[in-house]
Amino acid sequence: MLPGEVPGGIVGRALDFVRVREGYEQVAENLLGNILIVSDVNSALELRQVSDCFLIVTGDGEVVDLSGAVIVGGERGYSAGNARCAR
Repeated sequence: MLPGEVPGGIVGRALDFVRVREGYEQVAENLLGNILIVSDVNSALELRQVSDCFLIVTGDGEVVDLSGAVIVGGERGYSAGNARCAR
């Protein structure tokens, strides 16, 4: 990857995947505005190398936080393939 090049695998901002009730747009922006969803942990790690402005989350639930720490584990209730949550 060349300097300044954006890595592939970015699905979008978390904010783009929620509906926000009128009047709560700024609350949603404050809570979700710096969270990016990516396709896999390798994409998350590549993105972390070029930017430390976002919390990065994969569809499988891995998280790369602002410090670069990778958090894995927990229940596997979400699948990027079918976008459903376990209850």
